[in-house]
Amino acid sequence: MKGPLPMRQQVSGIIVLFGASGDLAQRKLYPSLFHLFQQGWLSERFALIGTARRPWTDEHFHEIIVNSIIAYNQDDSIREEAQKFAKHFFYVSNDASKTDDYLLLKEKMVDLQKNYQTDKNFLYYFSIVPSLFEITSKNLKETGTTSLEGNHRVILEKPFGTDLASAISLNKALNISFHENDIYRIDHYVGKETVLNIWATRQFNPFLEAVWNNQYIDHFQITLSENLPVGTRGGYYDQTGALLDMFQNHILQVLSFVGMDLPKDIKEIHQSKEAFLRQIPSFTLETTQKQIVRGQYSEDLSNIYLAYRDIPEVDSSSTTETFVAGKIEVNSPRWSGTPFYFRTGKALSSGKYTVVEAVLKDSSSGNSLPNRFTFLIHPEKGIEISMNQKALKGHFAPQIIRLTPDQSLTGKQEPSESYEILIYYAFLGNQMLFTTWEELKEQWRIADSIKAAWAALPAPDFPNYAANTLGPDDAIALIEKDHRKWVSKRYNA
Repeated sequence: MKGPLPMRQQVSGIIVLFGASGDLAQRKLYPSLFHLFQQGWLSERFALIGTARRPWTDEHFHEIIVNSIIAYNQDDSIREEAQKFAKHFFYVSNDASKTDDYLLLKEKMVDLQKNYQTDKNFLYYFSIVPSLFEITSKNLKETGTTSLEGNHRVILEKPFGTDLASAISLNKALNISFHENDIYRIDHYVGKETVLNIWATRQFNPFLEAVWNNQYIDHFQITLSENLPVGTRGGYYDQTGALLDMFQNHILQVLSFVGMDLPKDIKEIHQSKEAFLRQIPSFTLETTQKQIVRGQYSEDLSNIYLAYRDIPEVDSSSTTETFVAGKIEVNSPRWSGTPFYFRTGKALSSGKYTVVEAVLKDSSSGNSLPNRFTFLIHPEKGIEISMNQKALKGHFAPQIIRLTPDQSLTGKQEPSESYEILIYYAFLGNQMLFTTWEELKEQWRIADSIKAAWAALPAPDFPNYAANTLGPDDAIALIEKDHRKWVSKRYNA
């Protein structure tokens, strides 16, 4: 079976970026588009219209773009190349509620398509708050913008709703202007080459897939650790928390690549992921109490980090979680008895890293360090295998060894930024790396069941871990009561 499409075909068209003055655009989108352009995947025959409420000029917009590209690459020598690239960018001030602004936008699109001889591809990137999705979608429809001849596709950033009910409402709003097969819901983790490597490694190595079941794997561990506190995002984060910021999207998407049955055809990848997510039961009050741990950090012992509740725009008695860990049991013959543990949190001493551990069963060596297969997602990249061999000095006893990536084979190439891959695939009209509506519904079902259980329980006794530590003690107890332990080298450092 062939894997994801290689990035060989040049793409061309008009991009309309709503939220062009925002942080995401400057940190990720402009540098990603520049890299696509540098490598020849994005044609000279493209133009981008940036739109936001701010009354910027094209010249100021170009300055923002060039500076963001230089800052991302940490290389001022590319300034001239970035300036040439920025000439493809144009700015139109836009009030989401004013129809006349959309008419001006439409005129600009038609002019640029003619001037740049672009393909008839129109990509709308909604880097805006979800509350503006409906009015933006409606005005694009009513002004005839989405009736221009060609392909009209929309890319959306998370969060897609705050629960299943709000997600359904948002989806209906988008369907005013876009069919489901033209809606591209981004989870940037799915665009990470190191996450796609989970699927690829299973697909390319039959020996691994032969043991990828409950007969050989004792359990899985998925860790998304963040060393920094919430910082300036207090207002947003206090309405979201770790469950919705990380678990409902990133963790469940990674989990689906780990646990799904391999598709027989690449076109069936979403069906495989959806089927796996449906095998995860909703949490009850009882299972939430037994299998989910939440936490919130206080100030650290050195008083470098503020307590979460002391951050600006955070409620002083907030019960929003900055840490969540849990145990997921899957109702399938393949994974019966093999749990999936996860953990994620802010202000952790373990550092910023993401890893997936497949911990193998061990009935003979007696070594307390288990054999395991590790997917390194960030910052290290690749695969590690930890296994037991004979100890030296004549002892017939187990000794753990680690087989790590060989740079002489892999080289020093860095993976593509996930946004490069995702924007490219959206241009091609390929939804393989985007979250489908069916996947999203299952993800919300699981997250909503935990939220409902928390709402029925007494308020948590927060804070329950200090910043710059490993998180709540209950997260360690969660796995140790099953006679297991967190094995990631960073967590145990």
